[in-house]
Amino acid sequence: MMTMWSKPTQSCVGTARPLRVAYLIDVANCTDQLLDAIFAEAYGRWGGRRTLIVPATERGIDERYQKWLSFYNADVIYSYAALTDGAVASIHEQYGPAHLKQHGGMNQTKDAPGYFEPDLPILGLSSLSVLPALLSRRWNVLERLTNPQILSKFWDRSESRFLSEIFGFLSDSFQPLAVSGSPELFTSLILISDESL
Repeated sequence: MMTMWSKPTQSCVGTARPLRVAYLIDVANCTDQLLDAIFAEAYGRWGGRRTLIVPATERGIDERYQKWLSFYNADVIYSYAALTDGAVASIHEQYGPAHLKQHGGMNQTKDAPGYFEPDLPILGLSSLSVLPALLSRRWNVLERLTNPQILSKFWDRSESRFLSEIFGFLSDSFQPLAVSGSPELFTSLILISDESL
């Protein structure tokens, strides 16, 4: 029983979580380069585990994915589909993302390098943020991991689709900054073309 002088007890609980990003793509106009750009961004942030790719059209989210997107609770919805004003209003009402952004492509043509790279309004922590915890753990009774090497590539746009898809590149995760390593945590193994070398 509460009296006039007693204070009600209320509590609020919050937890930190990794940034969740949902990409809207128009399946009818989806290219390999677009998916490669999404995968590269996603793998640089928690290994792609906090990313959802959702089919959409100009009218909005594919109805088969609406409930999934609702449960996913995305912080950022990034659209490669050209949405109508009604679809934008509906997405804000139904899903309440902190940010809903239309891909602008930086006024480039679709053939330009980097056209499909997402330009997220906020950046999540890189997958490399787990390195200090990784280095502090013992992997067997006696040893700790020492001197991990992270794969990167030279600025000459050296490419290896195999290495990119299997391991990813440090330089992709930290664009536009050039990161060559942090000696106390890791060193970089850099892919470079014969011509540049």
